[in-house]
Amino acid sequence: MTDVGAVARRALGLLDLTDLSDGCTEHDVRRLCQRACTPFGRVAAVCVWPRFVSTAHDELGEEGIRIATVVNFPTGDED
Repeated sequence: MTDVGAVARRALGLLDLTDLSDGCTEHDVRRLCQRACTPFGRVAAVCVWPRFVSTAHDELGEEGIRIATVVNFPTGDED
């Protein structure tokens, strides 16, 4: 029999929560960060637009969750 909690903890630690939507707001990033810690554990990282990295940092504090961002996304055709 599989321990569902153990599976959830393992899976969460391998996932990133991401919001790279065009309409993403500071409020959306704060909500995303609040979802990063669950009763089963924490996600590996929160991925947001560069302009929201400091917001994510402020919201996550010392939770031990990494913050990821993107450069030249999504097409990769900018210098």
